[in-house]
Amino acid sequence: MIRISPSLFRGARRFAFLTSLALVLSACSLLGGSEEQGELPLADYVAAESQDLADGGTLTLGAEYLPANFNPLHTDGSNSDAPRILAPTMGSAVRVLADGSWEVDKDYAKSVSIVDRKPLVIEVELEPKAVWEGGTPIRSKDMVAFVKAMKDSRFSGDAHPAMSDIDSVDVTSDLKYQVKFKRVNADWPAVIYPALPAAITTSQDTFNSGFQTQAIPSNGPFKVALISTETNTIRLERNPRWWGTKPPLSEIVWRFAEPDVLAQAFELGELDMAPLRHLDKKSLPSGAEVRVAASSYWSQITLNGGRGPLEDAKVRQAVALAVDRKAFAEDQKVELGRAGPPLDTVVTMPGQVGHHAVGTKRDLEAARNLLDQAGWKDADGKAVKDKKQLELVLPIPEKQEPAKRRAELITKQLAEIGITVKTEVVAADTFYEKRVIPLDFDLVTFTRRGSAFNVSQSRLWFTPRDSPQNFTGKESKETAKAFSAVLTQLDPDKRSEASETLETIVANQASVIPLVVIPAAWVVRDGVVNFGPTQFEQLDWTKVAWHKDSQEK
Repeated sequence: MIRISPSLFRGARRFAFLTSLALVLSACSLLGGSEEQGELPLADYVAAESQDLADGGTLTLGAEYLPANFNPLHTDGSNSDAPRILAPTMGSAVRVLADGSWEVDKDYAKSVSIVDRKPLVIEVELEPKAVWEGGTPIRSKDMVAFVKAMKDSRFSGDAHPAMSDIDSVDVTSDLKYQVKFKRVNADWPAVIYPALPAAITTSQDTFNSGFQTQAIPSNGPFKVALISTETNTIRLERNPRWWGTKPPLSEIVWRFAEPDVLAQAFELGELDMAPLRHLDKKSLPSGAEVRVAASSYWSQITLNGGRGPLEDAKVRQAVALAVDRKAFAEDQKVELGRAGPPLDTVVTMPGQVGHHAVGTKRDLEAARNLLDQAGWKDADGKAVKDKKQLELVLPIPEKQEPAKRRAELITKQLAEIGITVKTEVVAADTFYEKRVIPLDFDLVTFTRRGSAFNVSQSRLWFTPRDSPQNFTGKESKETAKAFSAVLTQLDPDKRSEASETLETIVANQASVIPLVVIPAAWVVRDGVVNFGPTQFEQLDWTKVAWHKDSQEK
């Protein structure tokens, strides 16, 4: 097993808003809660070398939701499972590793280099053999058209925020171009390679509405051969124009159904992987194993500092000090049978390169003192000011068990410092539209997602105030300055120091309280190698295979 521990990277130098809470695992046992579990690994799969891989075979995978759009750069596609489903068909000049660092993917680029720092200029030399699915070579003109489209509001694009800092793409030759930035942005590796051919990004209609029933052209080892909404099936087959290492698998099949149906299909041998919900270690069918890793998802509480008592930083800080992250982790263990690590940072996650834990601890006495300083006095265990009790409104979406359980813990923990939390159950399909986006709450809890290049993204959670992803009801010049200090620092050591300072400032602002990393758990058929859940690492689909000795394939 490859089990990469976060502790291996803690000394090293060197997250897209999700609108669907359904992506979070529901209440069930992953492994049985009685067992003592260590730290979650950053990746969990059985590693095997090329000589041990079977040539051929089908890997059948289960997922809940068939995407409504198969363009991962479209707003509808990016907030679905499309990026994960199409991963075997997509590649880039940069490959993300287990700890969130990266390396040049030689299948796509001969080189990626910084040629100037003021202004920031990145030069990319393309792999001349690389082609799109139809046989058209991947060339510099694709990057020019890609950037132009992603910066054009007429395209319903959802590019990485660093894209907005690109000033120009200057073509040196068909195989070489330079990406010039208006300002230094350390997240630049996320935006220096074209994800789509020019034929798509020069047509607004094609980009916006051309991929509801078909996938974007492949530039990876597999291509999409079938999308069936009647059978809820997607089939991928080897890309005959793939120029790299031949993938061992002949095809990959995705099947979509409700969790109970997926679990039953796995038990009947019709799936080789399913998200783990209702199976536990004791009830696993023979020939199956559980693979669990830390995911890139994390739970949190957002505080609305734009109204009521939470306008006062001391009250927000008191709330943060009253939160017991370990209790959320323990509850997650009861709910899921396995818990991710408690989290007190918002830009990086445990095990990720450059991560520094803030070291936030629960301190009820300090929390009560802060409330007292803010004018909220203790009256028979209640925080009272001007004869009014301190009450905070926390809406939760109906039938979302993880959110409900977090709300119950929040209510219990804040009651210990005299704060009453009033929970309001609202319709799940209007939760964001009617309560979160218009900031109609005091507290709200949902999940965020981290990424290897997350500073640009997480900045939008805090600044500017009118950012569509800022639900804190405020902005802070100090916080904005701290984000800029990280983004504009290209030296890994100095950037790590700036990141540590940023996390401390964000923690003191107490507008977003991170809680705990959410586990990713799959049940996988025995014999499948180089395949399993990962936090950031991109699976190598030229190595995912059945072991040559397996009888399952």
